[in-house]
Amino acid sequence: MAYLRNLFYSTTPAERFSFEAMRFPWLNASQEKAVNEILWAKDVAIVHGPPGTGKTTTLVEAINETLMRESQVLVCAQSNMAVDWISEKLVDRGVNVLRIGNPTRVNDKMLGFTYEWRFEAHADYPQLWAIRKAIRELRQQKKGRDERFSSKDGATEIACGRTGNSHQRRNFW
Repeated sequence: MAYLRNLFYSTTPAERFSFEAMRFPWLNASQEKAVNEILWAKDVAIVHGPPGTGKTTTLVEAINETLMRESQVLVCAQSNMAVDWISEKLVDRGVNVLRIGNPTRVNDKMLGFTYEWRFEAHADYPQLWAIRKAIRELRQQKKGRDERFSSKDGATEIACGRTGNSHQRRNFW
């Protein structure tokens, strides 16, 4: 983050890759130029413009081309709808998308690509859920034991905090 802050708020020019401009005959000239600018950027590229100018199409093309060179791309947008549009178009191209965000704000088509859905759809999910449930129950049992006071021959046993990696009980008379 500090690197990006320095990049945005300094006079140092952003670094760029140098290779021949790529041709995308299915894009208009402005979109093609934007895709090439994105591909030449080493750090970050921002695409902005009024509605209906082809930003989503441009970004999908740039992301697809970037994924031919890089293993992953993080896509962020101002709205959930924008992320869903880009994600849908990438999925339609066969790109493996992981949609991160509040599932209640993800459109129905993209729900299957959310982390939560993939987690719950995994073959080991029932076993993992059983383990999580067992851990929760053990924590509740431990909490109940730690809060309990018992009296033995006039001595009161109380639970003390952790010392090292073990729990200690001390008797006070």
